[in-house]
Amino acid sequence: MRLDPEDSRGLPATVRSWRRIHQVVRKHVDFTSGDGSGAILVTSGGMCDGGPVLGYLSALLPLQSTTVLLTGFQSPGTIGARLQAIKALPEEERAKLTDKIEFEDGGSLNLADVKAEIACIRGYSGHLDQEGLADWAFRGYRDEPSQVGRTIFLTHGNADQRRGLERTLAARAKQWKDKYGIEVGICLPSDEPSWFDLDTGEWCLPDVKPEDPDALRRENDMLKAEIERLRRQMRSGATCMTP
Repeated sequence: MRLDPEDSRGLPATVRSWRRIHQVVRKHVDFTSGDGSGAILVTSGGMCDGGPVLGYLSALLPLQSTTVLLTGFQSPGTIGARLQAIKALPEEERAKLTDKIEFEDGGSLNLADVKAEIACIRGYSGHLDQEGLADWAFRGYRDEPSQVGRTIFLTHGNADQRRGLERTLAARAKQWKDKYGIEVGICLPSDEPSWFDLDTGEWCLPDVKPEDPDALRRENDMLKAEIERLRRQMRSGATCMTP
């Protein structure tokens, strides 16, 4: 919410003070060279494995004055989960750790050098819960089905959570078929080197072998050209897309 200075005169002093110090930044800010007054940084984290937070972790984690507040689920193996695992360790125990945190830019930080306090908020996440996701995937309007994908691919989360969500979605899919006659398939990740053909609705083996880099490059170039063609059609307002 934005307030005009003239409209904020009647606000409590605490609100007016907050408004003066609040700012939205879209580029990296050096919080380590300030005047020591402190700052609260709210940034997207990607479980600390991606997003703007990566520009700050390597500089702020070694500082005892830093508190990293994790506000959602941290998937095992992510930087967020590794920080969460050491949050209760006293400084002398952390100093014995030998593992490193590897960042996307090629930099790294020894876990033993993490002096920041790690804290967590339980029960909060930016994702819908299971029922919310099912409601979103199988939604209707005035007792008519809204547009829903005929195949749902579950690629996010751990295997146990995916299987739980698969069961919930499969139950909804059965209700959808009984009520509207619409079949919806639920697919989990597979180790098989197969592709799902959205045109036929079937799994098939890839035409290009992974060990053929030249063929993979040609396939990649073809897909890029097709995506660009579809983008041009969408920009031109075309409503019908043909192969």
